[in-house]
Amino acid sequence: MTFESNESGIHFFGHESVGARIAQEILTDYKVPNVTAASIVKLIEMHLRPLGYNPDWADGAVKRLVSDAGELLDDLLILSRADVLAQAPSVIA
Repeated sequence: MTFESNESGIHFFGHESVGARIAQEILTDYKVPNVTAASIVKLIEMHLRPLGYNPDWADGAVKRLVSDAGELLDDLLILSRADVLAQAPSVIA
């Protein structure tokens, strides 16, 4: 499990990796086509990366994110936004 509670709050460190592994198992069990499954797993693995963005990122870091996400970039940004909204709806109006 990834649950951790400490003086700074409740955290789920590494949940993106664990979630991707669980999703891969489920998608395989349900015989989801490999291309679709790979996209879903990649989105789960990457969903935290856009949330770490700050204006101090070098251009190369932004280009790397865009390159790594590829054609899934729009979906990745939507998923990341949904993740924030699920935690704190007031953060994004």
